[in-house]
Amino acid sequence: MKKLRILIDLSLCLHPYSGMGHETRLLLKALSQREGMEVTGLIYGRHWRNQLHNLYWGKNPSRQLMNQAAFLDQVIAKPPSRKGLGWVADKLRLMSRFLWKTNYRLQKLASDQLFNVIWRNYLHYSLEPSDYPVLSKLDYVISEITSAVYVERVKRGMRLPFLDTRGYDIIIFPDSTPVRVSSGTRKLIRFYDMVPLLLPDTLQERGHISYYHKSIEACRKDSLYICCSTAAQKDLQRWYPSAGKRSRVIPCITTSAFYPDVRPEEVPGIISRRFDSSWSIRLNGRSRAGLDHLQQNGAASEFRYLLAVSTIEPRKNYVNLLRAFEKVRTDNKSIHLVIVGSLGWKTGK
Repeated sequence: MKKLRILIDLSLCLHPYSGMGHETRLLLKALSQREGMEVTGLIYGRHWRNQLHNLYWGKNPSRQLMNQAAFLDQVIAKPPSRKGLGWVADKLRLMSRFLWKTNYRLQKLASDQLFNVIWRNYLHYSLEPSDYPVLSKLDYVISEITSAVYVERVKRGMRLPFLDTRGYDIIIFPDSTPVRVSSGTRKLIRFYDMVPLLLPDTLQERGHISYYHKSIEACRKDSLYICCSTAAQKDLQRWYPSAGKRSRVIPCITTSAFYPDVRPEEVPGIISRRFDSSWSIRLNGRSRAGLDHLQQNGAASEFRYLLAVSTIEPRKNYVNLLRAFEKVRTDNKSIHLVIVGSLGWKTGK
């Protein structure tokens, strides 16, 4: 029986602790273990200057390996800007490509030699060492397309870039990605929420609002939306009915790395070792006092806690979480709130 060929966009996996990148890694692993499926990872740049790299399409294998290594280096490290006449030349090349280049091909990556780069920079954050041999056997492809190109094109109402996905039955994107794909490829989009439109005050950049709306408008007719929850699907159906009609609900994936907390007495020690002392300054020493209490009393009895894991910023609803926790503490003084995450934006509250 012919295998279903699936192409998965891995671009957001370059962000180590992004929720969407996390689930994309788990999806790659899960689908690769399914019978009857042939899964391929798609890698491309997200920065404007990644477009300056020309992939080598000749037959010299060592030159192609060198070219692909340079491509990955630019995508991962973000290419530096040149100065003087070099800067002007780069700007002219970028403008020319942005205006005239709309078709993008896929090139198979020399995975036997370069998979370790993919594993360390894209995959290992959410996966286990035992997954390495399995995922190293998959194919990975690269492309000169960048997210900066399709973002600007859809915002300006220009023709969307075309990604040549011939040979693939399905392509899966982690969000509304405004690109055209080959006619034989079904386009699936993972849909999480409508925060940019419903909670615009929680965003870091106002430009996300316009892009969010235009990207859904561009994708609603040719894409199937896979919503993470019924609530997300209802929002999509209400505000974008044509996209909502083409939606299904599949909950988020959980990783096998999660396990029951069978040794709660070890948790206080873990918190102590990973405690961010800068928070003690921000909270007038209250977090430091809480840690001192934890170190003295936490290990002596069962440590009961609520765990919140995410970037610390407004759209994660931490203000209401703290309010709810205060009410819980009124009746139960022994429970703790443990927050794991780096500082995001608008953390003044």
